[in-house]
Amino acid sequence: MSAEAFIQAFRRFAARRSCPKVMIFDNGSNFVAGEACLREIWNHPEVQSVLHRRQCHWKFIAPRAPWQGGFYERMIGTVKKCLRKTLHRHKINYSELQTLVMEIEARVNNRPLTYLSDDFSQREPLSPTHLVHGGMLSPLIPLAEEYPVYPSHVTRSDLVESYQHLSRVIERWNEVWTREFLTAL
Repeated sequence: MSAEAFIQAFRRFAARRSCPKVMIFDNGSNFVAGEACLREIWNHPEVQSVLHRRQCHWKFIAPRAPWQGGFYERMIGTVKKCLRKTLHRHKINYSELQTLVMEIEARVNNRPLTYLSDDFSQREPLSPTHLVHGGMLSPLIPLAEEYPVYPSHVTRSDLVESYQHLSRVIERWNEVWTREFLTAL
C-alpha cells in the first residue's frame, strides 16, 4: 500500500467512524511481515501531517503479548465462526458480502454490554453503538409483503429474490451469533 492509498483508506475509515485517537495494531504475521512497509507509510511526511492534525496516535501492542488484543481477537473469531457456519457453501457476490458484513457489524455493535437500570423493561441495554452513535442502530428488516422500488433493468422478482436471500443469510447469521456468543456469556 502506498502512502497515498493509506491516506485514502484512513479518510474512508474516519468518514464512516470518525477519526480515532489511538490505532492499536497487534503483532500478527501480516503486520510483522509488513512492518517495514507500515513504518515507511507511517513515517511519510503526508501521513504524519494528516495523523498529527487529527491528533491520532498509532501503536503496536507489545511483542509476544497476544492477550493485550484479546478483547477484539475473540470478537473477530466469533463473528468469523458464525459467518462460516452461516454461509458454509453458499455463494454470494461481492456486493452481497459487503451488505452482509455491514449488517453483521451493526448487530455486533448493538450487542448488550450492561443494563443501566434494574428495571429491564424500562430501558434498552447499553451497547457499543450507544457509545459511538448515541443509540442503537436499526438495520433494515427482512422483506415480507412490501416490495422495494426497482430499477427498470432489473425485474421485480429478481430484486425481491435477491433481497430475501440476503435477508435469510443475515437472519441465519443472527441465529448462530445468538447461540454461539450472546447466550454463551
